[in-house]
Amino acid sequence: MGPQLNYTVTGIDASSGEMGKAKKMLTAYGLKEKNWQLMPSSTAAMVSTLGKAIKNKEPIVVTAFQPHWMFAKYDMKWLKDPKNIFGKTQHFSTVARNGLQEDNPGAYKLLQNFHWTISDSYSTMLKINGA
Repeated sequence: MGPQLNYTVTGIDASSGEMGKAKKMLTAYGLKEKNWQLMPSSTAAMVSTLGKAIKNKEPIVVTAFQPHWMFAKYDMKWLKDPKNIFGKTQHFSTVARNGLQEDNPGAYKLLQNFHWTISDSYSTMLKINGA
């Protein structure tokens, strides 16, 4: 699909960790030598470009990250990363300040019992962002 994509991966903020990994990915998978490039922008610009491509049924490769509401809005496919350049499975953790259990046992118990997956968060994030 290189020619259809102009050998371009649409990225996010140039200084982000995700873009650093994407640069490593181009080298690790031999794409740099095939003239693939990263096009840095902003997260908002990347999501806008993604939305336009999906609306027009055009192919696109982006430096997506999760959790993000775009996974609730768009039907997207993760590309395989057998070298784990972008890391392995992620998870959510609940963190509370010291003393919360004593100050507010109810809130502490709620947080202690709260569980959701990254996928569970997408629709909530979509509503928060009004997307």
